Amino acid sequence: MYVGICGHKKQIMIPKIFYCPACKKQNTKSQQVYIMSIAHTSKSLMIGLNDFPEFTDCTHCGKKIDTQNIINGLHDLDPLTNQYQWLYFLGLFGMPVLFKMVLGWPLIVAVFVGALAGILSAYIIVAGIKSATPKR
Repeated sequence: MYVGICGHKKQIMIPKIFYCPACKKQNTKSQQVYIMSIAHTSKSLMIGLNDFPEFTDCTHCGKKIDTQNIINGLHDLDPLTNQYQWLYFLGLFGMPVLFKMVLGWPLIVAVFVGALAGILSAYIIVAGIKSATPKR
């Protein structure tokens, strides 16, 4: 049981899932770890009356995952999305240059439409890679 004094001023959304670093499959956080994640992210004062285990077992592969890393949010992001983040950067800055230099669009239009098209195309590419990657 945890008793907490939450003094955060804004609503913070914490994912209830995390990804195993070994098998890359999705797991669900326990209620205890989820509440501690919220307290850690919002920098609230949290008083823990019960101790939580040092390691959490992956439900798929059985490997031990450090619970403190789960609370800190180190395993919250999908590994494939994390691996291809550079595509978003390339799309955000590359497409406006392409639209301005190659197509000769006005600068304002090239920046807005190019950034939107770049991020959207990166999202589509990453989604395609995710769907083509075989499940383990």
